[in-house]
Amino acid sequence: MEIIIATYNRLNKALVLAASLIESKEIDKVIIVDSTLGESVPQTDTSRIRIIRSTHQNQPYQRYLGYLVSEAEIIFFLDDDMEIADKDVFSQTDLLFKDRSLA
Repeated sequence: MEIIIATYNRLNKALVLAASLIESKEIDKVIIVDSTLGESVPQTDTSRIRIIRSTHQNQPYQRYLGYLVSEAEIIFFLDDDMEIADKDVFSQTDLLFKDRSLA
């Protein structure tokens, strides 16, 4: 499962959200697609957070770009200003996708 976060001028907020998300064992990677102009991409201390730069300041395109680089079967699209109230949502979603009787 991977999370895609589109951001513009709020990379720090997206990084805080990403750091909290990777605490969940169900999340393999968080992909941040950043279209902020003129900033350098910071280095992350984990391979589970990937930052991609985009020249398009268009949120649907940013999400599409994140989708293109994702390797996951399950993808969540989140906004950079979100806070996850219940991280069990990821384990519950994972269980739903593993339950073949629902297909």
